[in-house]
Amino acid sequence: MEIGGWYKEPEPAKMFASMLPRPLPDDRQTSILTALPKRLEEAGYDEKNLEQFLSGLPLIYRRYEQTPGYLWHCRQRPSAAADLACLWLFRQPLARQKAEAAMGAEVVQELLALQLLEADQDEVRALADLYPCMGRCFFTDPKWSVYKRFPNHVYDVSGDSFGLAFLATRKPVGRALDLGLGSGIHAILAAGHAEAVVGVDINPRAIGFTRLNAAVNGVADRCDFRQGSLLGPVEGERFDQMSANLPFVPTPSDETLELYRPGGETGEELVEEVISKAGQFLNPGGTFFLVTTYPVMRSSHYLERIVGWLGGNRGWGVGLLNYGESPREMYIENQIDDFGGHRTTPEFIARFQNWADCYEKHGIDAIREGVIAIRRLPEDHPGFAEERSLPLPENSKAKLVGEWLKAMTRFHQAWTPEWHAWEPALHPLAPRLWEDLGGQVGKAEYPTGWWPSAELDQLELDLIKRLGPGKEAARLATEWAGEQGLSEEDGRRWVSDGLRSLGQKMIVA
Repeated sequence: MEIGGWYKEPEPAKMFASMLPRPLPDDRQTSILTALPKRLEEAGYDEKNLEQFLSGLPLIYRRYEQTPGYLWHCRQRPSAAADLACLWLFRQPLARQKAEAAMGAEVVQELLALQLLEADQDEVRALADLYPCMGRCFFTDPKWSVYKRFPNHVYDVSGDSFGLAFLATRKPVGRALDLGLGSGIHAILAAGHAEAVVGVDINPRAIGFTRLNAAVNGVADRCDFRQGSLLGPVEGERFDQMSANLPFVPTPSDETLELYRPGGETGEELVEEVISKAGQFLNPGGTFFLVTTYPVMRSSHYLERIVGWLGGNRGWGVGLLNYGESPREMYIENQIDDFGGHRTTPEFIARFQNWADCYEKHGIDAIREGVIAIRRLPEDHPGFAEERSLPLPENSKAKLVGEWLKAMTRFHQAWTPEWHAWEPALHPLAPRLWEDLGGQVGKAEYPTGWWPSAELDQLELDLIKRLGPGKEAARLATEWAGEQGLSEEDGRRWVSDGLRSLGQKMIVA
């Protein structure tokens, strides 16, 4: 494998010419570029296969400072996938002949015409990053670039992007809305299960990239992309599913960052605005998936703030999937120094102190990251607000998330069984069930190993053992009450509580 010099940057004039959107492919170019996803698939340029070049880790954990090791792995495993990874992810030149072998000569020619590649004698260099995700591919501005501070730099497909992609449910819907398009990843993935998709971004360059990616992935006919701020361009419209990856970095007011980063001094300004208006745009039964980092504040819990922005819990279900926490100081360092430079200069220290003072003013002790799932319920339906701490997902967990939201919606705090009509049975997820030798406590472990295990008390274990064909809820309650020496009314109350808890834990359905 031929690996070129270390991290040569394209010239700014080529990369950010007039700060305008990327040129859009015409019909002829589109017909050629739609062959790219298939060529990438044939080359093995997908999330799972790329792990071999990333020290065995998923693409979401890619780190700039570990690039030398990535290049070594590519050299050890020469292949079309390694060539493409070096070109599109690790900023290395590639022999044009190899690029054409992997992607096709016509595709390479059009990528050059669209300034996504540049030619340098018999080599080509990438002027963009190209990410695979769930069978699609996405061009965006380079993740690792000294020109990243241009305000209209388009956000790369990063860990939060993958997190939202892997956790948002994919059941068929009518209309979907995506806010904060970036590369367009979430709008384009939504086009796989929505009849029509609307996407909004304030950055015209992001609109350009999104239109390009929609054309490459063959979904442009189902998509409508609009430039504007948040919900303004869709005023008066309704949607069955919404998604958003908005600026969420708590940022001092005197700082200037890329458009996609600052979320006000608490990081919650834009998130609060769209959540507080969700009821005007989300149809009953619809779900709003929003990925964000959020401040751990001394004054209140994040779930409490979300419920407050919604105007109360009734008619809303809120699920918070939290997959990591960063200490305040570490988070600040990463925000103000993307490239791991000198952190002891007077300039860096002064800037750090400015950020730390801002965080202290708002009582921010740490920063967490996760996905919020907000489900629109009937107005009189009891709501829920639940948090789960999980690892960052490495592949799609959409089905599991959908089942959890379904369970929390059904088994709400006011729920009681249909005593004579419902036969409780083990949930289709079929968690593995354990109990201690004394039968006093137990545990449910879920097949994926990703969802957190659930503790089971003695009542829950007892009810699980009693499940069976023909055993409706009323019979379970009568049997259990008789053995415990309780009245039928007390037995039903206890069994109702136990079945509700088992339902929320996705053990019975």
